[in-house]
Amino acid sequence: MSVKQAGCLKLNTLLFARMLCKSLGDMCGAQFDILEESYLEKEPPASLGVTVFANFTGAISGQYLLAISETVAIKLLGRSDTQCPSDAITEIREEYGGLLKETLNLAVAQSIDELDKRFGNLTFHSGTIIYGAVEFPRVLNGTVKITGLLGTILCSFSLNLANLKIGERLEEALREVEQKTSEAAAGRKNIELILELLPIGLCMIDRNGMVLPGYSAATASILGPENRTQPAGRPLFDVVGAPEQFRPEWNNWLALTFDKYKKIPFDQITALCILTDFKNTRGRVLKLNWRPMCFENEHTLSQLLVVIEDVTEKRTMKQHMDELTERHQENVEMISHVINLQPDEITDFIWDSSELVGKAQEIVQSNNMDREFINELFRTFHTLKGSSGQYQFKSLQRLAQKVEEHLKLFREDSSLITKNAMDKIKRSIEDARGYIGRIQDIRARLGGKNELLENKAHRDAHTVNVPLGYIDLICDEINGLVAECPNQSTGNKLATLRDKIASLKAVKLSFYHATFSSIVDNACHKTGKKARLITGDDIALEITLMRKLHQCLIHLINNAIDHGIEEPAQRLTAGKIETGLLILSGERINGTLKIRLSDDGRGLDVVKIRKRLISDFGLTETEAEALCEAELSAYLLKPGFSTKTDTTELSGRGVGLDFVNHTITEMGGNTKILPLAGGGTEVTLTLPDK
Repeated sequence: MSVKQAGCLKLNTLLFARMLCKSLGDMCGAQFDILEESYLEKEPPASLGVTVFANFTGAISGQYLLAISETVAIKLLGRSDTQCPSDAITEIREEYGGLLKETLNLAVAQSIDELDKRFGNLTFHSGTIIYGAVEFPRVLNGTVKITGLLGTILCSFSLNLANLKIGERLEEALREVEQKTSEAAAGRKNIELILELLPIGLCMIDRNGMVLPGYSAATASILGPENRTQPAGRPLFDVVGAPEQFRPEWNNWLALTFDKYKKIPFDQITALCILTDFKNTRGRVLKLNWRPMCFENEHTLSQLLVVIEDVTEKRTMKQHMDELTERHQENVEMISHVINLQPDEITDFIWDSSELVGKAQEIVQSNNMDREFINELFRTFHTLKGSSGQYQFKSLQRLAQKVEEHLKLFREDSSLITKNAMDKIKRSIEDARGYIGRIQDIRARLGGKNELLENKAHRDAHTVNVPLGYIDLICDEINGLVAECPNQSTGNKLATLRDKIASLKAVKLSFYHATFSSIVDNACHKTGKKARLITGDDIALEITLMRKLHQCLIHLINNAIDHGIEEPAQRLTAGKIETGLLILSGERINGTLKIRLSDDGRGLDVVKIRKRLISDFGLTETEAEALCEAELSAYLLKPGFSTKTDTTELSGRGVGLDFVNHTITEMGGNTKILPLAGGGTEVTLTLPDK
């Protein structure tokens, strides 16, 4: 079938479909046939479940694409719907996704040979796969269906030729490209350049920047219908609609280019041009490339060849694809961590993070823009960052760290706290809330949240999950009975029963040993250190209190490893074992709770603490030297205090200990940091035992 009979678009669409049928037979043993009557010249649909595409570039550019439902994709693996329920489909995407990309690459490699014969060497890029809706730019597309016992697949072939309409103009342009290729075989380099430039805007300018006669037909379509005047005889600056503030620098660059040609490498000159990649006054993103043109036997620059490309749709598509890819990677990350984490760890993370986001929302809505407002937000997002990093939810960790950067600037300069800045913080809070919601949704899809109470009891006859509010309600009702009971003996028994029921809300400190150990491992991985957590004297704590202490202990463990524990080589030199020891313990003494975390590290760096007090807190050298270690350690709890000069994921912002002290103070307690005899540091959290 000749080009004239079928047209380039249809010919190559059908050729690609035929090669895809062959590839599917070779790869999967599946028989597919072309439904030639289904051929249409239109854009592929936005979504058919799974889309795989490969771009090609060269003298002409375009794309090969297949779209398939996940059901048909699964069947290509030799599986049936009953073998892959909907909630398990995502688990095998990697398997059938690899198969589809390999099948597409094989079909494209065979199909593109036909185009190579006419338009020289073309380059195609390996297949890319997208799940869900995809919006492609509006270019010339041919689509056709192939069908078999396993279902139907849509095939598409597209050309991007400066938005020429389908029909004779397209065929004439392609024939012209082909004719020039054959006529100028001796000047292969120049012909390849012409083939590359033909579908895009092309014109020549003189040393004054005026467009000369003889520009490509595609130039007008790229510059848009707004540019109705003929380009020739007009300044290029006005033709491309460059922003007015660029004009002085453009004029200077133009004069430099013509004056310094041959004296400075041309690629270095073009790198200085402000009109290389910019958004013009008509809302289009243009990309300009430059080629020097000289008359024969002349060494001075006569004219500049300008290649103009409208990359607006490409940028929009790239942004959309980047967003889809980022969201897909986030979902893969979430699924991976939700599967690998223990149910209790997921529950703790969701509970803690939701509480932190809710607290941030309350702080922002208070509209109290003083320094304590910034410190409160700092503590909240710093803790959210630490908690997210502990469980490896990297996207949420990056979001919290980005907000931290803004808050650091606010703390240094309160004039930056504008309505626009606060709106960004509010959007970040909503993004964090949405991220946590997606974790909950993924857990629900995996079955973790929808398990009924009787199923839990059947799974483990010794344990059931009961809302904490139910325990509080029962205790309140028993309190009422105790108050009304006329018999003291019965009242005492009821009171004992109430205390036993209330103890159901208690959890031992050692219960979190595995969670805290994972924090230690994560911090050691980031710092290159070795450490181990040991749970000493155990103690049972009310669960709500323990959740708040959990957030504090994350900060204390990270600080102990980042600031206290030395690197393995340093510990050996100091006569210690390579692995640092952290000891977590608790006790009840005279109506108070004491939670202690100690380490056998280097201890407090009193020299650095004194220097920071002098440089940042206004103390004189004499005043700083007069402070004992206990007095020096009290400054570590102040907002913004840190002995580190650099910021890491673990510390350096002066927020962690401030958060701990603020939280414990709100609970009616206090925080003390003291050096240990023989080296190391101990942090003691003292709270009323209610």
